[in-house]
Amino acid sequence: MGNPFDVVKLDTKEIAGPAAVETVMNAKRIGQEQFEAFTRECLLDRTKAVDDPIPRNKLKVFSTSTPRSQSKGQQQLASVKNDRELFARLYIGCQTRDGNLEEFFRHENQACPPALSDGGSLCTGTRMISSHAWKKSPDAKTETPVTTCIVLDGAAIVQMLKPAASKTFEEYAQQIFIPYMSMKLQTVSRLDLVWDTYLADSLKGSTRAKRGQGVRRRVVAAAAIPGNWQNFLRVDSNKTELFRFLSAALMEWFDQEDKQLASMVTMQYSSGL
Repeated sequence: MGNPFDVVKLDTKEIAGPAAVETVMNAKRIGQEQFEAFTRECLLDRTKAVDDPIPRNKLKVFSTSTPRSQSKGQQQLASVKNDRELFARLYIGCQTRDGNLEEFFRHENQACPPALSDGGSLCTGTRMISSHAWKKSPDAKTETPVTTCIVLDGAAIVQMLKPAASKTFEEYAQQIFIPYMSMKLQTVSRLDLVWDTYLADSLKGSTRAKRGQGVRRRVVAAAAIPGNWQNFLRVDSNKTELFRFLSAALMEWFDQEDKQLASMVTMQYSSGL
C-alpha cells in the first residue's frame, strides 16, 4: 500500500490531501468535545435546550475541491492597496520628521520584485524564433542514420501513450508501454530510458503549477486507470510512482541476451522551460 501514513481510498486508490488526513486524525476528538459540551450545557448547566440544533462540522474529506488561487486582477488590487497604505504611513511620518525618499526607494516594497515575478510566480520569457531557422538546410538528411543505441525520454513517452482501453496500470504496462519499448528495441542493440525527477525548488515548478492540479493516486498493478489521464499526470508524485512502476515492469519483462536495456533517473533543474 506504500506509505502507511497516507489515507487512501481502497477502490480508486486516491490519496487524501493534508486537510482530509487532519479530519481523520481529529474526528474522534472533535466528536468527543461536542458530546461533552452538549452534556454540560444541556443536561448539567441547562443553559441550552435539549432540542437546540447542533452546528454542523464542515470537515474536509476526499470530495472537497482544491482551493482556488487568487486571480491576477485580485493579486494586483491587493498589491495596490498595500502600496497605498505604505505611502500613507510614509506621508504621515514625513510630517513629524524629515524623510529621505532616496533611501526609502532603494528598498523593495513588495515580497517579490515585479521585475522577476508576477504575483509570486517567476516570469517566463517569450522565445523568439528567427525566420532563417525555418529555412531548410541544404545538408539536411531525410534518411534515418544507422544507430546501435537510442535514448528515450520516459516522461514524454508516457504523455504520448494514452491508456486507450486499458483498465488498470498493469494492463497499461503490458498492453501499451512494453510493446512500444519492444518495437524500439528491434532496430538497435541498446535502449536507454531516462526518467525525470521533479524537485519542489526547481525553476520548472512554476511552469508545472500553471498546468493545473489533479488528484493524488496510488500507482499499483491492480489500481484502476483514472478517467482523466492528463489530470492524473499533473501531479508530480503520481508521475514519480508511475515511472517507478513502469520501469520495474519493463525490467521484469526484458530477457533478451543480445540486447541491452538501461533505465535511469535524471534531475530536473532550470533547463528547458
